Amino acid sequence: EYHEQIDVGASFVKHVAQEHHWWSYVLYLAYLRDKEQTELDGLESYVLDRLKVSDFDWVPRKTCYSIQALAVAPPKAATAV
Repeated sequence: EYHEQIDVGASFVKHVAQEHHWWSYVLYLAYLRDKEQTELDGLESYVLDRLKVSDFDWVPRKTCYSIQALAVAPPKAATAV
C-alpha cells in the first residue's frame, strides 16, 4: 500500500521537506525524560516504557500524513476534454 500511495501523489521527498520534523521527536523525548513519572498520561507512559527497552515501534514507519490523507480522499483522476 505504501508504494501504491507514493505512486499516486505522495512522495517521501515532499514528506521530508515539508512535513517531517525530526526535532519534534527529539523535543518530545526530552519532555518525557523531564516530566514527573506521576504526571505522565497513558501515551506518554507507553512511549517512555518503550524507550527504556530501546523499542522504537511507536515511531511511524512507511506512512505519513500525506499517505493517510490520500487514503481518505484519493486524488481526482484527470478528465479528458
